[in-house]
Amino acid sequence: MTRYQQDTKQMKEYAKIKVKCKYCGHVNIMPVFVDKKPCGYCKKEIHNNTQTYFRYKLIKELRKVDKSELV
Repeated sequence: MTRYQQDTKQMKEYAKIKVKCKYCGHVNIMPVFVDKKPCGYCKKEIHNNTQTYFRYKLIKELRKVDKSELV
């Protein structure tokens, strides 16, 4: 795999976790396991509303349900 292909793959992954601040428009990178954090520019609190965050929470809840069914 060439360096260009690696960089392209990494940039696609970063694009999935970017959150835009509704107050100032600054784009922040937010991991899926973080619910909210202060904006890096205006310091107001922003919430994680990405599709990858939704999938993470959904999988987490499904695992919790599966464990409770086993008991």
